[in-house]
Amino acid sequence: MNLEKHNPHWKEHFVYPFTLDRNIFKLLAKNISNRPIITISGLRRTGKTVLMQQLINALLQEKVDRTHILYY
Repeated sequence: MNLEKHNPHWKEHFVYPFTLDRNIFKLLAKNISNRPIITISGLRRTGKTVLMQQLINALLQEKVDRTHILYY
């Protein structure tokens, strides 16, 4: 598996193109630093991947090192 293919945010200045935040995003973002593992589950095509990409954008805005964020 090519990790760089699944983690384009490792490239400098890359940002995922999603701007609309759902209510669950605020809860997730608030708890990301409190828990070592958070599970996001749900039906297909309900926005789990978009939610993760929005979280990555938020972490990048907080100046978290790009290479410390792994999406798998």
